[in-house]
Amino acid sequence: MKFPGIILLMLFTLSGLASASSSKLDHTTRDYDQIHITLRLSFDFEKKQVNGKSEFTFTPLKNNFSLLRLHSKTTDVRSVTLGKKKLTFSSDGEILSITLDKKYSTQDTLTLAIEYISLPERGMYFFSPTAEFHTMPYQIWTQGQSNNNRFWYPAYDLPDDKLTSEIFLTVPQNFRTSSNGILQDTVKDNNGSMTWHWKMDKPYSNYLTSVIVGEYSVITEELENTRLEHFFPPDWDQDNASYIYGRTAHMLRFYNRLLLPYPYKRYAQIPVQDFEWGGMENITATTLNRRINHDNCVKPNYSADGLIAHELVHQWFGDLVTCRDWNHIWLNEGFATYYTTLWEEEYFGYDGYIASHIGNQRDYINQWLGNIKTADDSTKKAKIPVDLNGGVAYDKGASVLNMIRYELGRDEYNKAVADYTQKYRDGSVVSDQFKDALPEVSHVDWDKFFDQWVYGSGYPELNISYTYNETTGKISIKVNQTPSFGSSEQFFVMNLPGEVLTAEGSFPFTLNIKGASASFEIPSKLKPDAVTFNSHSAILCTYEVSYSFDELVYILLYSDDASARLYAASQLHKFDNRGTASLAYALKNETNFLVKKEIVLSLDKINNIYSLRALYSGLDDLDGRVREAAAKAIGAFGAVMTPADAREEVQRLLKNKLSTECNHYVLGGLLETYGKLKFDDNYQILKSYALNVSHLDAVRSGVFRGLAGYEQDELFDIAVKALDYNIATGDMHLGDITVLDWASRHYQKHPEKVKRIISEGLKNPYFRTRIKAANVAAELGITAMADEISSLLANERRIVVKEPVGKALEKLRNSKK
Repeated sequence: MKFPGIILLMLFTLSGLASASSSKLDHTTRDYDQIHITLRLSFDFEKKQVNGKSEFTFTPLKNNFSLLRLHSKTTDVRSVTLGKKKLTFSSDGEILSITLDKKYSTQDTLTLAIEYISLPERGMYFFSPTAEFHTMPYQIWTQGQSNNNRFWYPAYDLPDDKLTSEIFLTVPQNFRTSSNGILQDTVKDNNGSMTWHWKMDKPYSNYLTSVIVGEYSVITEELENTRLEHFFPPDWDQDNASYIYGRTAHMLRFYNRLLLPYPYKRYAQIPVQDFEWGGMENITATTLNRRINHDNCVKPNYSADGLIAHELVHQWFGDLVTCRDWNHIWLNEGFATYYTTLWEEEYFGYDGYIASHIGNQRDYINQWLGNIKTADDSTKKAKIPVDLNGGVAYDKGASVLNMIRYELGRDEYNKAVADYTQKYRDGSVVSDQFKDALPEVSHVDWDKFFDQWVYGSGYPELNISYTYNETTGKISIKVNQTPSFGSSEQFFVMNLPGEVLTAEGSFPFTLNIKGASASFEIPSKLKPDAVTFNSHSAILCTYEVSYSFDELVYILLYSDDASARLYAASQLHKFDNRGTASLAYALKNETNFLVKKEIVLSLDKINNIYSLRALYSGLDDLDGRVREAAAKAIGAFGAVMTPADAREEVQRLLKNKLSTECNHYVLGGLLETYGKLKFDDNYQILKSYALNVSHLDAVRSGVFRGLAGYEQDELFDIAVKALDYNIATGDMHLGDITVLDWASRHYQKHPEKVKRIISEGLKNPYFRTRIKAANVAAELGITAMADEISSLLANERRIVVKEPVGKALEKLRNSKK
């Protein structure tokens, strides 16, 4: 979330310049403790400007303290005073340096008043309707993580120091506001404005400061000394808003029971227009992407519950207990991700837990393969978790916590985390502090565990074989491990659980693996029907076992372990037609949706007329995620639809499903497949859905993926209309990306029409659409669009847009085309 600096506004001083320090300001150089900040803010929507008065209270951490340095960007500071004394100050565009009137000691507490104007390039965003984009609401919202609140007020803007706050927001009387803490009062004035006074009396890191202004209604609940506030904008239905937020109280009770009682008096959830991310856990007041607006027609393919749970539990992990610096962000994000998985377990039982947990592991491995970050001796010595940074902090962090719970058991794990949270509440932490909070157990060396899983990188890849000796009544198991490519570890130490399946039942075992290879013997009176490994995906690893066909079928049909069934389902396609019947049977009888989706993938890989027909039952599954997977899989069977009656059979089936399906995601999958199979009427059918408004543009995306090979003239006009911001829903605008991808395929034959579509994307208010349009122009080498992109760049304020669009423009100007 960090981007290179750009040219900033010129900053002024009043009574002369002090020497601005350009040296870094972080937890190693901070020489004061910030205690409290009061912000008095008003806004200019037209200029996208904030007018601010700040009162900053701090205590020096050293004697002879005379220079206060604060993070400050894109801010014109007009004055700084201490009491009635005007102080000198200067800025280098990164740090505001204030020279005090004399030297102070650690016994002093000072409050400085700072008056300023900000034109934020990050951190605070303004929205208002225009003649062209009339659906845009009036709205202001902030996003502080990682280090972005410094763009709209000066402060110490890193997570290692905490402060309390009071925030006064003066806005038009028809607007509602939200900020941190409790609303103290509202005061109307005579010019149509109202000032809202918010107070947060518990300390928090600066990046969690939030300001939201807009037109909202609020649903309230009172629960266990906490006021729940669920905001919704004018274009949402109140009953549906109640449905969206309806499990929040259950989540809060669950986390209260599992952790500590919720530490604050208020918890608000506020959806905002075109939010950068899914959500942000600002203390007591979570910001949410408008994608949460959905009804039963998209469940379970999409549910806001996971996002709502994730941001709620951040109030403990991230807000109450905060990583000291971003190197340790897994202590925020890994915990929030894992405790979302535990919410899935609470609400949906084992199937919900295992699907979420395996999803975390898979997402980490996929990210690792795409962006390997290898730890070395220096990073290990410095205790820097390089492989728990960025996106992998979420999924690997959750996977590490799951292994800790596996080693400790639920009760010991829950107690250890509750004790850790209580010990470090209102403070900041690094990874070793969590390690030291774990209880000693004989079978785990936590130093070694953290060295390989937290400070190390990668994961083990296991190759396992086993045989049964009827004479000795023992199962011989051999395990060879190879660390994943780029791993820091020569080998991993782990306690790998497994299970022996026999006709008379099953029993567990554990393999203590310490080296590159190991052999084990497990007594068993009966010859096993199968032996499974890594029970319930306890260890973050990949593995291969050379099972026979019969063993795989037995596991798929009879194992109680969904992760074992998932593995069996993923392997049966290797037996071609022989596996089709078993996969078809399991697709109808399996209870776990993730296993069903894996069965669909295996049938897809077999890819013959028999596996095609086996997929039909997937289109009738009660779980929309399975129906969506089956619908998309059928699109790969065009070559095997012989004789002709097979095509007619599939066409009738798909048209029937199109007429009856209400789930947006399944509908999108059906349309994509209908287009790929090129039926005689598919163009007219897909065209009729092209401007459909659906959740996260699932339908429109399916249409344009299905139309990938089509280039009718009217489609280019439809594509322009599909990019119209006024038919979007203010969430992720994913349909825009699909439309621009479709257009890019046809540039060689239709350059002017494609340029028109890209031009429409460049004008779109949604920042990722503008970025995508500029990148498409650069990838296609359309040098004629350089001036248009340059004009966009000249009028663009947001750093998050300027940086990638600037790179696209540079690429375009260097293009040979």
